[in-house]
Amino acid sequence: MSESKNKSISKLYELVVYNDEKNSFEDVIVALMEECQHNPYQAEQCALIIDAKGKYTVKHGPIDEVLYLCSKLVERGLIANIK
Repeated sequence: MSESKNKSISKLYELVVYNDEKNSFEDVIVALMEECQHNPYQAEQCALIIDAKGKYTVKHGPIDEVLYLCSKLVERGLIANIK
């Protein structure tokens, strides 16, 4: 029997944050650091991409993790969803 058949593969989901006119650049950076545990550089880079492209996947993970993080970001007023 193949070893790969014995391994459990769980699907990873994407947590996407969208640009909006309500939240400041700093709001997004702080939210990503506090809720997603991004370091300051990582949070700033994500915020720059969100600003430039309109959206960005800020986290990958199992559904329970990204659902929780998505709800925390939405509570802070960010626009986010899961793909």
